[in-house]
Amino acid sequence: TAAEEIGLDGARDLLRRHDDWLRDKPTLLINLDSVGAGGTIYLAGEPGTLAWAEHTAANLGLATSRLRILGAAMDHQPFASQGLCALTILGDVVGQSMAMHSRRDTLAIVDRTALYRAATLAAHLAWHWVERYQPPRSGFTTPLNKHESVTASTSA
Repeated sequence: TAAEEIGLDGARDLLRRHDDWLRDKPTLLINLDSVGAGGTIYLAGEPGTLAWAEHTAANLGLATSRLRILGAAMDHQPFASQGLCALTILGDVVGQSMAMHSRRDTLAIVDRTALYRAATLAAHLAWHWVERYQPPRSGFTTPLNKHESVTASTSA
């Protein structure tokens, strides 16, 4: 959303512009921040969402730590403060703090393994959220080619 360092302006604006839509639909906000940094996945967020993310990470064999830094603003906060499920997944912002927002903050310091771990966690959370809140479908048709189709039904 941009501008987290100067008052969460981007996150607050997104929430303001889409508040009705966000409340109307089961919404999970996953904020990815510095996820290519170092060997630790840090998590911060709304308590219920945070516990769920920790459980999911543990099931994936991914070690996590909670991050709380007094005065640090994260883009999930405006959403969580409004009762929405919101989470920030961070890379090792503690171990890499001296490089971030400096001349050394370039693509050369991105750790592909760290990026993969964070992406795996975010993807699993998003997928499980969709599975949990997908509306039931009574039937649908999937065209195989122009001469045949398959009709399937699902039960919720």
